[in-house]
Amino acid sequence: MLGHKGRTRMPRARSGVASGLLVLVSLSNAYALDARRVDAIANAAAAFVALAPNSATTGKPPRQSDPAAKPLLDLVFDTTEVTRHRIPWDQLLTLNKWNLAVIDVGLVYMLAGTGARNLDELNSKPAADAIVDRNTVTFAPELGRYFDAQLRIQGAIMDTVQEFLRTAQSAQLESPQFKSAVAQIRSGVAQTLTGMFGTFSIEGVTDDWRRGRLTVANASAPKVAKFLVREQKVSVRAAVLQVADKMSDVSVKSGLLAFAKTLDAR
Repeated sequence: MLGHKGRTRMPRARSGVASGLLVLVSLSNAYALDARRVDAIANAAAAFVALAPNSATTGKPPRQSDPAAKPLLDLVFDTTEVTRHRIPWDQLLTLNKWNLAVIDVGLVYMLAGTGARNLDELNSKPAADAIVDRNTVTFAPELGRYFDAQLRIQGAIMDTVQEFLRTAQSAQLESPQFKSAVAQIRSGVAQTLTGMFGTFSIEGVTDDWRRGRLTVANASAPKVAKFLVREQKVSVRAAVLQVADKMSDVSVKSGLLAFAKTLDAR
């Protein structure tokens, strides 16, 4: 995630599954992703980015109504597959490849008009905070789909890692590389949630948009409660409660409180 006000809403573009996971034994008794489809998703993300070469300057990335952009966005953001099946451990990096494709598309909308081509450049532009917030409102339909896809894919990653934690041998679980990789994934999940809920407080974000994100977030809440360590749950819960205090819509507030309760109950 980005490291100061207004920039805690987008995960670092390469903060997914650590390469150290490759050295571990795989488990394959689960649904298998079609690696060719994930390659097509990654290619679609790259094609979408190519449609917006100057959007960081112009502030005008292609919208989902654009006939050239729509099929690319539909392919990248259609995460139905990962909500229906547990992905096997040996495809965790394939799943993360999809995760990174989603992030690459989301960054186009988040960085639009900031003058930054990547997150490192954005960190050097404090004045861009207001633009990032404005983009969340301007590109709400696309960024809503981005957040939903992120939460669903990270939910699948949590399921896969949890199953490995349940079945792996102790020697595997004690591997420093494994511990570091899992810690990185946990941190990424916590940052994504804190960032997404942080967008709820942006002026101009609608209650309908908030409710849409809450539907996906609350579906993943039990997984989050099992996966994050206590300190992370306490931190995310505190952030959610802080946002809930600012909400006037009853259904949004109750949805936030339900998420917080799930984290508190585990």
